[in-house]
Order: sequence, then structure tokens, then C-alpha cells
Amino acid sequence: MTEISSGDKTPFSRRFIKLRNVISSVKESVAPPVRSSLSEPLMPADIRYAFEYQDGMMGPDRIRSLIQNNFSDIGNYLLLKSFDADPDLQEEYLKNYVAGVMGEDEMKDERIKDIQLQACHTLAERNAAPVNGKKLAKIMVQGVNLWNQRFSEIAEEVADMPTEPTPVYIAYAGVLGLRQGLEVLSQRDREILVLNPDWAKRGSDNVGYRLDPQNRESPVTKLKRGFMRPDDFVFIDDTRSTDTHINEVWDFWSRANGSSLPEDRIRVVYTTPQSK
Repeated sequence: MTEISSGDKTPFSRRFIKLRNVISSVKESVAPPVRSSLSEPLMPADIRYAFEYQDGMMGPDRIRSLIQNNFSDIGNYLLLKSFDADPDLQEEYLKNYVAGVMGEDEMKDERIKDIQLQACHTLAERNAAPVNGKKLAKIMVQGVNLWNQRFSEIAEEVADMPTEPTPVYIAYAGVLGLRQGLEVLSQRDREILVLNPDWAKRGSDNVGYRLDPQNRESPVTKLKRGFMRPDDFVFIDDTRSTDTHINEVWDFWSRANGSSLPEDRIRVVYTTPQSK
């Protein structure tokens, strides 16, 4: 195992215990994971160091490290978070990312990596502040392969529904599965919505994006606050715990405070024991 880089002389065994304690609360709060049978990739040393010493904060250099080590989906999640304060740059990156994902040639993965590394360069040039990457602790506990597998299964399930519901990915954690959604659902000529509840709470006129990969001229457009809600839809997110977050999303979506989200309208990677 590669040793975590740091300036102190603490033995690695003690430092590993410290890292384990950082994510122990995550282990205690989620249902026991069912591991993927695939060998799990090890996150880069500087990412483990960030959890051990810097509260999981992720700046452009650490995001670049994840992308260079083939953690593209996590990189996409952190890049979108990093561009949150500049919706125009975020939209530009998302357009490039969608175009990269929709390519079918053998250079697809390298093209996505180049797009993401260029985005990291843009963030570094603008001295972008680090973003909270604590979500990665859950992924470290349950495994990257498991999350990828679950998001793929969710995309396939939604694609196979006879009513053809519109998939609505909840930003930002839900976009950890955006690549799988694009790859599966675009083959069925289905558009995808990305809904940002924080933008909605701020009163922003833009509350997310509409993705239509089949539309070569405008594959990505901003989702305006008063957009027409599709009659049939499925929310896609990473976690369901106390239901507070998803109920806030539902209140905005339904415009009916206090009503309950139908159980068949949400799919998540995992549900914690505390959720309804």
C-alpha cells in the first residue's frame, strides 16, 4: 500500500488508524455494504491525506489527481461543485463533458479526461476555493465499483420502465451517476434533467439543466425556475436517510408544501436505516 504523504513522522500504521476513524462515522450510519466482486481501485495518496488532515477539502490539484487516476465520475461531481458559483463556466464544462461521454470511439475515455483536466486548469487559474469532498468517505467505505454498478442498474431500470419517465438527477451527489445515465438513457432517446435544489432555495432563476444528447446543436440548456414539470419522472440521488433533503426537493418540484413524495418516484444507491 502506498504511504500517505505528509510532513510528519507518525508511523503509517497509526496514521491509517486515524484515517479509518475519520470515516468511521460513515460506516456506522449506513447499512452494511454489499461489495462489488471487482477489485477496488485505491484512491490516490493525496486524497487519503485530505481526509486525514484537511477535512476532505478538494481543490483543483486534488481533483486533477483523481481524474489522472481514472476516478472520472468523482471528478465530474467535484468539478460541477467547484463551478457552482459560476453557472456559465459550469454550463460550458457540462456541455463539453456530455459531448465527451456521448462519443463512441476508442478514444472516449481519454477525451473525457482531457476535458476534465482542462476544467481543472480553468479552476486553478481562477484560484478556485476547495470544495467539500466528504461524500467520498461514503464511496471509500462501500467501494467505487459498487456505486458505479448501482448507478448503472438504476439507469437501466429507469430506461426499461414502460411509462418512459424523465430521469431527474439531484445535484450534486446524484451526478456521480450522470455518465451511466447518459450512456444508457440516450440510447432510448430520453432527455435527462439535473436539478440543483440549492439554486432553487437561493431563489435563482436557473435551477439546473436539461440534457438532450440527441440535440447536436443544444445538448445542454439551463433549466429555468418555472420549467414545465414532466408528468412522469424519477428522482435519482445517492443516499436516502432522514428524507429531509428529498422532501425539500419534492416541495419545490410539486409546488405543494407538506405533500409526500410517492415511493416509486425515487431511486438511490443506498438507503440508511434511519430513512422512511
